[in-house]
Amino acid sequence: MRVLLPARAPESVARQLARDKAEWVRRKLAEFRARTPPERRWVDGETLPWLGREHPLRVTASEATAGQDDARLREGAWLVRLAGNPDGAERAGRVRAALRRACMHMAREELGRRASGRARRMDVTPSLVGVKSYRSRWGSCHADGRVYFNWRIALAPEFVVDYVVTHELCHLVHRDHSPAFRAMVEQWMPEWRAARAWLREHGRRLEALDEPAGC
Repeated sequence: MRVLLPARAPESVARQLARDKAEWVRRKLAEFRARTPPERRWVDGETLPWLGREHPLRVTASEATAGQDDARLREGAWLVRLAGNPDGAERAGRVRAALRRACMHMAREELGRRASGRARRMDVTPSLVGVKSYRSRWGSCHADGRVYFNWRIALAPEFVVDYVVTHELCHLVHRDHSPAFRAMVEQWMPEWRAARAWLREHGRRLEALDEPAGC
């Protein structure tokens, strides 16, 4: 731990401050680690979530395989098929890219289905439901009724997904975050506080499929 004090402050003050703040520092470091996407090598046995459940990777590669790399979620596992037989960093990058494409496609279908079902129950009508690759938001609602979701949210637990869907659909009625908007969210998603807390604590872990910094 590094403690910064005025130049004339005695060393005893620094030591006492370090002792007083040690538990706070440990807690903040633990929170940071929880929010950071785990490092992955994209190999057999590692896991990737879908709707909050972790599924193992099963990677196959063959020189005889032609076409584009492919990834599918089947029988509780992510099945990744690579065209050719790359190794090292290229192999890891192609596994990640194939999984990202698969997740974006599946998210479009999953979030569209959930939004359509909830919209009927809430008696609202979005003009369009789609997914985007937002980096600083989980969804958006436009004045013309278009609703978009960050595809990464489909990796989160289902109650978190439903909160984000409900939040954006409520904006079809209330454009701001007024008390009326919050009351509508509460009506259709009573556990919204737990879902928002989950996103604040674990949201960055949903970035696992993004390219590492510097790529």
